[in-house]
Amino acid sequence: VGGVWQMRRTGLSVWPTLDTSTMGLALGTLVGRIGDLAIVEHLGRATTVPWGYGVKPGYDLAPGHNGLECTEATAGLDGLCGVYHHVAAYDLIGAALLLGFLFYLYRRHRFHYGQLFSVWVIWYGLQRFLLDFLRFGMGDATIGSFTWNQVSGLAAAVGGAILFWYMGRREAEVSPEEDRRRGAELVDAGVAEGS
Repeated sequence: VGGVWQMRRTGLSVWPTLDTSTMGLALGTLVGRIGDLAIVEHLGRATTVPWGYGVKPGYDLAPGHNGLECTEATAGLDGLCGVYHHVAAYDLIGAALLLGFLFYLYRRHRFHYGQLFSVWVIWYGLQRFLLDFLRFGMGDATIGSFTWNQVSGLAAAVGGAILFWYMGRREAEVSPEEDRRRGAELVDAGVAEGS
């Protein structure tokens, strides 16, 4: 909301700016999840999948997972205190796929202003909704077994779908001419290369 207010205040066209931000949002999520992997944040529920994250004695876990701390006395015969879904890794993979998908859509399809941003909102909202089913229960259930992340993720995805439909009827199709009309200063690629 603050960003939209600032865009309007400085004369930036909101929907083209949000469309332009989508790949950066996906990339930012990807980079952030690398940090989560480094500090072992966002472990999920216990699992038996071969790619699960095994907690061994002496592992330093993020503060949110102090209850999973492992000692020699609590480790099993396999040397582990438990194996958990590494939800941050799944989110990283989802963000990488989203980044590739957004780039593909940007290069191959014509959209109306605001629709590429809507695709990001739909994908990431659904991704958060689905991944939270694997999260470690922290007592944050709100409606039945749904967490606040799931409720907000699903609401964002539904809102994004409505926005996609609405922008397809309200906004112009993305084009250099429309960008110029909205105040963009476009540089001819041939002129820029010769400079």
